[in-house]
Amino acid sequence: MPPDEEEAQAYAVTACIFYAKPFADRLDDLVKTIAKRNLKVIIDRAVPFDRFDKAWDHQLYGHARGKIVVLS
Repeated sequence: MPPDEEEAQAYAVTACIFYAKPFADRLDDLVKTIAKRNLKVIIDRAVPFDRFDKAWDHQLYGHARGKIVVLS
């Protein structure tokens, strides 16, 4: 379902839809790596959803040293 243009305008934002097509072979490699426990994920920080803007700035300006987890 496409985003509601009127609602987007009410919040002065641009709304769009983004579709990503997964690559099955790369996903299979990732699953195998995880299964072998050969994957180390670095978590920079976990932030509540209401602080998403701060987390985005932290990532955008190159300060993150790992993944940022946004909590709902």
